Amino acid sequence: MALFIAIVFCWDQVVFGEGATPYDAYPIQTAQPATNATGTGQDVDLSRLTSNTTTDFLSSSISPLSSPQSSFQQTDHPKIYDETGKLRSELALDGQTIRHVYEGDAIQEAVDQSAVGDTVLVHAGTYHSHLVLKQGVNLKGEDVKTTIIHGDYAFNAPIIRAIGDNRIEGVTVTGARELPG
Repeated sequence: MALFIAIVFCWDQVVFGEGATPYDAYPIQTAQPATNATGTGQDVDLSRLTSNTTTDFLSSSISPLSSPQSSFQQTDHPKIYDETGKLRSELALDGQTIRHVYEGDAIQEAVDQSAVGDTVLVHAGTYHSHLVLKQGVNLKGEDVKTTIIHGDYAFNAPIIRAIGDNRIEGVTVTGARELPG
C-alpha cells in the first residue's frame, strides 16, 4: 500500500509539474526595504540608508531596531581624555554626558559633576566608597562580575543612597552591614 501511495504521489508531481511556470520566468525583484530617517534630531548620512545588503543594514548604527534610549552607542561628539589617555567624558547621542570612572578614582566626584539624565560609567575594579546619587543621575558598571562597590562594613551607612529617578546596573554591591531597625 505504501509503495502504491509513493508511486501515485510521484506521478502527480510529474504530471502537474510539467504545466508549472519555471523559476527563471519570474522577474527578479530586490527586497530592499524603504527607510525614512526623520524625527531623529540629528544629521543623518543618507548614503548609509541606501545599502544593497542585509549585512550592511544590520551592522549600521541607524536601525529601526536600535533603542533610542541607548546612551552607549558610538558618537561623533567631543570626547575628553585625561593626560594618561583615559576617556573621562563624552556626549551620548541623546545629548547627555557619560562620565567615565576608573579604579582608583572617586565615583562620588563624577556623580557630583553630573546633571539629570547623565550616566556615570564605572569601569572594572573594586571601589571602596559610599555613594549618594543625585536626582536623575544613573550609575552603570562596565561588568557586573568585575565592577565592585565595597562598603567596608561601615556601621549605619548605606553603600548607595539613590535620591530619586536613578538607574543602577552592572555593578556588584558588597560589604554592607545590617542597619538597625
